[in-house]
Amino acid sequence: MAENNVAVIVFLIGEKRFCIDVHAVKSIIRLLPITNVPGAPKHVAGLINYKGEIIGVLDLVYLGIGEERHEPYSRIVIVELQGETFGFLVNSTQEVLTLPEETADNLRHLNLFTVGDLELTFLDLNQLLKDAALVNFFGEDGLR
Repeated sequence: MAENNVAVIVFLIGEKRFCIDVHAVKSIIRLLPITNVPGAPKHVAGLINYKGEIIGVLDLVYLGIGEERHEPYSRIVIVELQGETFGFLVNSTQEVLTLPEETADNLRHLNLFTVGDLELTFLDLNQLLKDAALVNFFGEDGLR
């Protein structure tokens, strides 16, 4: 019986390596002009217009994840979760790792783990959505 695998994308925020399930990722794009949103929390970098869709972008540094350091290789990772589309700033994307499904499930619970010589933190997007209070910032129909 063939073992099921899970692909995760590895990216940097500051000096730390993080990963998320690749199935949540809609796109990874170069930095676009980000429009500030007056009165938005610090972790909301602003809004971008991506292919005609207005998308909120988070700066996870303000949620205590990583440290600020924008570089020429900085990207916006656009994800879809619970019917919401949002992006977050990363310093760079590095690689896609394929992990056995059982290993990936265990790693999600451990949060911090090592694959080979890489120390990774699994970024729980559901928790991120709660921590960032995006439920209050984005309504069911998008930006409130």
